[in-house]
Amino acid sequence: MQKLSLDEIKAGMKLAKDVVLEDGRILLLRGFAIKPRYLNKLKAYKVPFIYVEDNITELEDISEERVYEDAFNNIKGIMESIRSDEKVDIVQLKETVNDMVHHILNDDMVFMTLTGIRDIDNYTFLHSVDVCIYSVVTAKALNMGHDEIYDLALAAILHDVGKCKVPLSILNKPGKLTGEEFEIMKRHSIYGY
Repeated sequence: MQKLSLDEIKAGMKLAKDVVLEDGRILLLRGFAIKPRYLNKLKAYKVPFIYVEDNITELEDISEERVYEDAFNNIKGIMESIRSDEKVDIVQLKETVNDMVHHILNDDMVFMTLTGIRDIDNYTFLHSVDVCIYSVVTAKALNMGHDEIYDLALAAILHDVGKCKVPLSILNKPGKLTGEEFEIMKRHSIYGY
């Protein structure tokens, strides 16, 4: 294991320890292979150094990453449309969720390595995709039927959709919520319904 500054990091290096921000939030998990976009995120959050394994792995553009990105972009688009009171077309999201279910049922461990990227600016969207992945992996382990898994995956990715109706000043508040703000935040499940 090596402790390296970001200037010394090369794509393909594997994280030996979780990358934790000063406030305790996890940005990247141990075991991730560093990709250029991760390196950019580390620089954006001014992470001074990271711990990496001694070996470098060959990076490849896997289809699971594309599906994860599609799911992230779709749920983000839907939530932004809801926030702006625009019409929501979830056909693309349904296709992406179906694609995710198909991939996860074939190889759940590859998808599990994609979870846990803690981009603070997009936390809700990334969290929704991660919950979808965890739900499908769990449903697969429980031997649920394909239709049930698909319905669960769609519900999981949309589980926080009501947060779009919570004011951003409350949703993104860095400190503790007041009693009144907490009551507003609790309404997100009603809004989602």
